[in-house]
Amino acid sequence: MRNCSPAISGDIAKRARLNERYVRGCLGALLTSGVVEFEPSTQQFFLQPEHSGYLTLPAGADNIGVFSQNIASLRGVEDDIVACFQKGRGVPYSRFPRFHEVMEEDSGQSVLSSLETHILPLVPGLTNRLADGARVLDVGCGRGRVLI
Repeated sequence: MRNCSPAISGDIAKRARLNERYVRGCLGALLTSGVVEFEPSTQQFFLQPEHSGYLTLPAGADNIGVFSQNIASLRGVEDDIVACFQKGRGVPYSRFPRFHEVMEEDSGQSVLSSLETHILPLVPGLTNRLADGARVLDVGCGRGRVLI
């Protein structure tokens, strides 16, 4: 709905190539929560620019949509985490079906967007050393999207 004029649920669903019934239900929930707005006389839904900036990919590190995927991921292992506190064991990656995909998308918007401007300058001289060809080892950092 970002950068789109107000539209009825059927048009929104068609534009997004989604099932209209589910889009209508989702829009109802988003309307109830104040995320989208609705004009009763035209039956059109619209997304305010300030909400779009918070919910869509162009928002970069400010996009809550990508980060919110972690909530569903953690919900699936809640009992495992409680057991860890009780028995001291860990929760294996295999219990987090989309962990690496979600982390890659999250770091892609939060780390990549601030790497050169905020993160690298934290270490005095690092930016210059990298520009001069310093060798780097990436250990335990997911799929290496930052280095790529």
